[in-house]
Amino acid sequence: MIRSRFFLSFACLCLIQSGYLKALDSEKIGEMAKSLNDAQARGGNSELMAQKWQALVAESQAAVPEILNAMDAAKPLGLNWLRPALDAVLEKEKPTLKTISTLESFVKNSANDGIARRQAFEWLQKLDETKAKQLVPGFLTDINPDLRRDAVASEISSLKSLPKGIQVTNKGKAILKVACDLDQVTELAKILKTESVEVDLLKHYGFLTDWAVLGIFDNTKELGFEKAYAVEPRVDPTKTYQGKGDKPAKWFTIKTNSPEGFVDFNKLIGKEKSAIAYAWTKVESPTDQEVEIRLGCITSLKVWLNGEWVFQRDEYHHGQNPNQHIARCKLKKGTNDLLVKVCQNNQTEPYAQNWQLQARFTDFAGYRADVKQAALPMIPVAETSKDLKETK
Repeated sequence: MIRSRFFLSFACLCLIQSGYLKALDSEKIGEMAKSLNDAQARGGNSELMAQKWQALVAESQAAVPEILNAMDAAKPLGLNWLRPALDAVLEKEKPTLKTISTLESFVKNSANDGIARRQAFEWLQKLDETKAKQLVPGFLTDINPDLRRDAVASEISSLKSLPKGIQVTNKGKAILKVACDLDQVTELAKILKTESVEVDLLKHYGFLTDWAVLGIFDNTKELGFEKAYAVEPRVDPTKTYQGKGDKPAKWFTIKTNSPEGFVDFNKLIGKEKSAIAYAWTKVESPTDQEVEIRLGCITSLKVWLNGEWVFQRDEYHHGQNPNQHIARCKLKKGTNDLLVKVCQNNQTEPYAQNWQLQARFTDFAGYRADVKQAALPMIPVAETSKDLKETK
């Protein structure tokens, strides 16, 4: 609703502006496009931005390259002006072959911003469907998750047209090597299962399975989220801590066999309320690399990598999925320490009983990163259950 009102007000501002605007050179158009990144929160300078927006759109197709370039480095508020500017320019008149070529080149450059590339591709689909289709196969390993999804969807459609047999198996396995999205991976796993091929989803997604767990600590009135307990931010697995109710909190190791990589604290510690547990693991990276950490957690959590804070979210029981929380971070070559603080509050509703975590490292498209888990110190193991087994 707020967004609708914003664009309605914005449209009105554009309609009341008038005047003759002389064509500008590309450098000045570029400066004008970039200036939209100065947009202030809550419409603080919306009238000025509307004037600049209209002047930019008045440059017609000459503004397309500069709008795309500005989007490539845009702030979120700037995108609210630049995205409709591109639409307005391309809707004004039939785009030239030069404009179509500009869109195509921008999409093909994977170094460009993902949001801008996606919008450029959608316009290319409208303006030259043949060119757009020719680009799709090249998106199979693209770092942009939306473009990769399009390519995987096209390959799955082609896969379904094949007669059952070795062709389906080989093609299905090949697509699976680049598929990231949960629904597409699930669909591929079902197709491959008809060919007697079982997909190891735990391995495919790269969920971290080997953990040391510590608990419990106090989270009465949900105050524990901000409280820095002694375990934060660097782990000493040899220590025993004073936990909730002055009871000792000790580390123990677990290995999850859950297909979704869940570390279930209810099973490991008990169905505690107003409590905090920590999960710690180590991963080996073959090189320095920028990755995303992706976590699923229905309750509040904080995350540290190599002793440095990388993410937090203080909310409870708002749903969970493997891509619920995403943060970019850097893995160093060699061993990296990951510590996650997972809080539980005192809600009694049936939907508010889960207390669990799933985590993995991926590339920017969501495919598992090139990492492996490192050995944890020799500390006691958790009791076995149907979802957990002892580590040796």
